[in-house]
Amino acid sequence: MIRKLADRLVSVDLLDQAAALLPAFKGDAQAFPEATRYWIEVEVVFDPSGTQATLSGSARIRYTNISDNALRELVLMLWPNDPQYAASMTTGPVLVDGQPVEPQLELDGRALRLRLPIQLISGASVEISLPFEVQADTIDGADPQRFGLTKGVLLAPTLDR
Repeated sequence: MIRKLADRLVSVDLLDQAAALLPAFKGDAQAFPEATRYWIEVEVVFDPSGTQATLSGSARIRYTNISDNALRELVLMLWPNDPQYAASMTTGPVLVDGQPVEPQLELDGRALRLRLPIQLISGASVEISLPFEVQADTIDGADPQRFGLTKGVLLAPTLDR
């Protein structure tokens, strides 16, 4: 399934995101040109029993190195693989500036280390593309969990302003 999603990755101008922002924040896209940009497309399918859901999608990330040091690697966090979530996440294939890279899973699958094809100097940007799939299970009452299904509703963490 994930390999099929790689074909769905489309070219999107990640810098032109102002149209999707709330009116009070439309200027942020231009005010912070070095900010990491995300484009995520996801489809959620619930199994008929309402005890599992599959989130299938693709992500494009434009990262600009704002540090003073050149970078050889980037690390993406795969939070659904953390025990506090009633879920698991797989990714791949991963492209960095259109070139396939072999990611390395770390921290029991919570981190995806990407070796960059060339050093990312200060001020330079790189684009990462990857399909992903998340399997969400039922949240049980025994352990507090931040993501999963309860009574047929998919719960996800939210951030307060």
